[in-house]
Amino acid sequence: VTPKSISEYNIVYFPLHLEPERSLLNYSPEFTNVTEAFHIISKVLPSNYVVVVKEHPYSFAVRGRDFYHSMSQIGNVFFSDPTISSLDWIESSKIVGAITGTVGTEAVYSLKPVLSFGQHQIINNLKTVFYVSNYAEAYLAVKSIIGKALDLDSFYIAKTALSRAQMNVSFDFPEYKYMTRDSSLCIDVADKAVKNLIKEYPSCFT
Repeated sequence: VTPKSISEYNIVYFPLHLEPERSLLNYSPEFTNVTEAFHIISKVLPSNYVVVVKEHPYSFAVRGRDFYHSMSQIGNVFFSDPTISSLDWIESSKIVGAITGTVGTEAVYSLKPVLSFGQHQIINNLKTVFYVSNYAEAYLAVKSIIGKALDLDSFYIAKTALSRAQMNVSFDFPEYKYMTRDSSLCIDVADKAVKNLIKEYPSCFT
């Protein structure tokens, strides 16, 4: 699905994790079962809400078909079109779910309430993030969110607090661009690589 194709529903966005993954297994040892999180959320939502699941790009052809078949049996769970970005889903959602990872942080910056299944996420300290570990806690959290227990000021306060906290522990690291696999951050390195290819294999570029 795409945001436009299910615009008649209220969306709860929950991206899948790469598994096995350190951010999941190491930072949330108490809760690592993504399927359980989906079942919990799907049960506590009103009928006009749906859960949108987006597969991790590196997990295509990794999970077995049984996993997707099992998920598709849940009536209010939809799979995202893989070309739709996570940020687009966050902007289109009423609630964002996460165990660990960056999606919770992105949701805070997008002024969205978060259902956090990861006990050790730093964002759990924010008023707009609801830490839950079971059905009962998720039910109360969703009831509170839908009942608009938080006003817009609460979301701006959470966003500002998170931003200040991150800036207070940040430092310049210009060499980072040489440690990433994204060549768009290393124009000078890419330029040298192209020139060397042309020099070494001139017949391929004439």
